Amino acid sequence: MSARKFALSILLAVATLSGPAFAQLDGGGSFDPEIEKVQPDDGATTKEISEEVEKTGARVPVTPGANNKIKKNPYGENVIFDWNKYQNATEVPHPYAEKGLLRITRDRTYIYRVNESEQKTAAQLRFGIYEPQNLQAPGKDGRPPSTFADNYDQTDSPAIMLDWEWQLWRSPVGKFGVTFGGGAYIAQGNGHFAGTVNAQNGLVPRELFTFAVVPINLGVVYRMQFWHKQLFVPYGQAGGTAFAFGEFRDDNKPPKWGGSFGGFYAAGLAMNLTYFDNLSKIALDSEYGINAVYLTAEYRAVLSFGDFDFGSDMAN
Repeated sequence: MSARKFALSILLAVATLSGPAFAQLDGGGSFDPEIEKVQPDDGATTKEISEEVEKTGARVPVTPGANNKIKKNPYGENVIFDWNKYQNATEVPHPYAEKGLLRITRDRTYIYRVNESEQKTAAQLRFGIYEPQNLQAPGKDGRPPSTFADNYDQTDSPAIMLDWEWQLWRSPVGKFGVTFGGGAYIAQGNGHFAGTVNAQNGLVPRELFTFAVVPINLGVVYRMQFWHKQLFVPYGQAGGTAFAFGEFRDDNKPPKWGGSFGGFYAAGLAMNLTYFDNLSKIALDSEYGINAVYLTAEYRAVLSFGDFDFGSDMAN
């Protein structure tokens, strides 16, 4: 058999399990490595191949058992295989296996093992339903305090929160870290009349009030993640919160500002979306440094320790 035909039959198929790539020695067909630029004739000698390699820098197939002493390629290392180690073998390791080659597809795409970047931090973007029903404004002139529901009826805006997480300790029972972040929530309404006559007649003020609160959170987080490519990751969080808020109105009167303190605890479940697509995961990691993307469902309880009660339950 000629050198070309034998080499082409060697590299026909590549199989991969958890180890290096293998080129099978049975089968026919044709195979053109994408790096190959020279196709020597069946009768080409080692000297002729060597001269052609020296001119073009190409890597070429060689004959098993022959005197394959091709000169070193100035453009890179030549693919020279020691067949003496595999006299009776039906499979041999591919020359590129040491470089991380896993397999070669039928359309001659080379699949290599890719090392992931180190994962130390995480970011979370959450949307949740939040309504501080316990929030009250102090009453004046002997009147009872007005509640959040008395003044704001347009409360369907979601709360938006963005947290940054530092994963400080990875243990056999999961990951532990700290989180820091903030958010925003806005509600609108027309307020209510303090006088009994207008209130009894069901009249609504013409002014439009806008209430905005910005919570700043600092806490700790535990993730029940035992291995890297885990599909579902339960987690829990707890920490403190500082609330800054303001009330604005459209009748040119000045806004009112305030602040309060509170806390939170949360429990959730994160599903690894990149678990299902390794190629997308590799692309995200190589281009943006993102190891994984998760979709989470979370319950969060907001607690209040100050004069203004922002306590509420949230579904994120």
